[in-house]
Amino acid sequence: MNSYLYSLLLISLAVALVGILTPNGSKDGIAKNMRLLCSLLLIGVLILPIKNGIDRLAAWSRGEINISTSEKNDAEDYREEMQEALDNTSRQYVSQMLTQTLSREFEIPAGEIRCVIKWKEEDPTKPELITLLFSGSALWKDPKAAEAFVEELLGCPCQSAIE
Repeated sequence: MNSYLYSLLLISLAVALVGILTPNGSKDGIAKNMRLLCSLLLIGVLILPIKNGIDRLAAWSRGEINISTSEKNDAEDYREEMQEALDNTSRQYVSQMLTQTLSREFEIPAGEIRCVIKWKEEDPTKPELITLLFSGSALWKDPKAAEAFVEELLGCPCQSAIE
């Protein structure tokens, strides 16, 4: 649509320029003919979208354009986006719940332990590796006990680091 408007604007400017530069002559001889040609050119450009619309309607009536396939693709794209959003939300929830469980189990103040979970590529519902990040007073807690607790709870390897 933008290209159509740009071309309409440029043709209008060209027609105006031709109208200014065209000599009138005696009895407006050449000026009349140039105005007629410019008017026909502008009318042709103005009705071009109507012609394209009629061509599309004719193609649709012949069955060459299927409107419902685009709606199905949009629905599939929407489902994929929703599933991805649900997966991300679920992963965040698991990480938050694990952090809260560790805080409660080992009496670590909130915000001083964080869990970073790496998920398996082949099965994104299972964690591959969990990293516990300790900070503040949590540095004085036993990281091996927390690692063993997480490994027993989730059945995947766990490591710890200082943040």
